[in-house]
Amino acid sequence: MHMLEPVLLAVRLSLPEAGLMALLMFLSGIVRGFTGFGSSALVVTSMGLITPARELVPMMNLLEILASLHLLPRVWRQIDWSVIGWIVLLGFLTVPLGQWVLLVLPVAPMRLLVSVLVLSAALLLWRQREPWMAPNARTWMATGAVAGLMNGLAAVGGMGAMLMFLGTRIPALQIRATLIGLLFIMGIYAGSVALANGLMNSVIAARVGLMIGPLVLGVMLGSHCFTRSQPASFRHLTLLLMIILA
Repeated sequence: MHMLEPVLLAVRLSLPEAGLMALLMFLSGIVRGFTGFGSSALVVTSMGLITPARELVPMMNLLEILASLHLLPRVWRQIDWSVIGWIVLLGFLTVPLGQWVLLVLPVAPMRLLVSVLVLSAALLLWRQREPWMAPNARTWMATGAVAGLMNGLAAVGGMGAMLMFLGTRIPALQIRATLIGLLFIMGIYAGSVALANGLMNSVIAARVGLMIGPLVLGVMLGSHCFTRSQPASFRHLTLLLMIILA
């Protein structure tokens, strides 16, 4: 135990808390590797009961960047950068708004609102057999506004973006790849905003260093599962995941 004390002091977690976070990070990595999103949502909603959101959100911003770096080389050719351009146009404006809410308003009601909205949208999409959204600039700008706000508030911008993607006819392979690219860019931006707002510190950095290993192992396993899965199952599995997370 004494050998772990310096590490536990650096991350300001007890041994059970650190173990739980590492397990959740591994599981969230599997989700991230398979769907292209979801790691932050799983960790923030699960660990939020024992760790303040103001500590979890900036940590996950940094870990999202590192997870994307691992996945990007494999999906680079499938990424639709024009879609990402429209999304970040509005997303960059709403990320600071979400972080402002995180800093000044009670977090619990805001998280409840996000969960209710995600659950409602996921259930509607589950019942909607045919895609109904046109993949145009207006759709992607709306996606950016929603994803940016959710990313700033709870580091779950990927859920908002995925809900919009699943309402279109874009193939699963391209959705996953584009989302990985989007979360990489949004993670860098959200992390920069968090740093400017004073949400980053040495404890966050220590936790990132401790948790990157379990996360990457999970991402590798999830990515392997995706390559062996059927594209037709991607939509239903992703919607089921969002319903569970919400």
